[in-house]
Amino acid sequence: MTELLSSLQQDALCEIINIGVGRAAMMMSEFTGTEIALSVPSIHLHPQSQIGRSSVGRWPRVGAVTQYFDGVLKGEALFLFPDNDGEELARIMAGNLLAVSGGELLARDALQEMGSILLNGCLSTFADLLGGEIQPSLPVFQSGSTRDVLSPADDSAHAAAIFVHIEFMVESERIEGSFCFLIKVPSAERLAEAVDQFIVSPPASA
Repeated sequence: MTELLSSLQQDALCEIINIGVGRAAMMMSEFTGTEIALSVPSIHLHPQSQIGRSSVGRWPRVGAVTQYFDGVLKGEALFLFPDNDGEELARIMAGNLLAVSGGELLARDALQEMGSILLNGCLSTFADLLGGEIQPSLPVFQSGSTRDVLSPADDSAHAAAIFVHIEFMVESERIEGSFCFLIKVPSAERLAEAVDQFIVSPPASA
């Protein structure tokens, strides 16, 4: 996909993802009752064979929330964060969630909820861009070495991995995170066409 997207297209895709991340940040702020600010995301594309060289490669171990998605776009989406930031991220979510669940919700469940909100914010923006529907699977949490977590669970060919790096600002604390979208080849071509259309005629809401 690095060959499919020019610099202009990559800039436009970053803008598109920024819209989705902004939506997700608003939802998280409403859900937790805490103002959550996100930095402007930076985007990097890597061939599937080189995903270990991405910005998250400097994190020896990561936590990740994974969702598969199908529809007008097909692939795998991951929300990744340094393993040692997991406790703080869970605390951000669990403050509200634990009150609702009577204190029985585990940190893993809070992280799955947070990752799902963020990933679905981006996927819904992709769906709007492509003029169709994207159906995500239920979120699954995993942790381990960066190499293991970023290895696709199936053998299907992906055109590339789209990495989106962001920083959270919550209660004066700065926490890092990254999205990774493993896009399958036919979907990558369709996404590139939709990005071109966005450049020519962006929606009024953008």
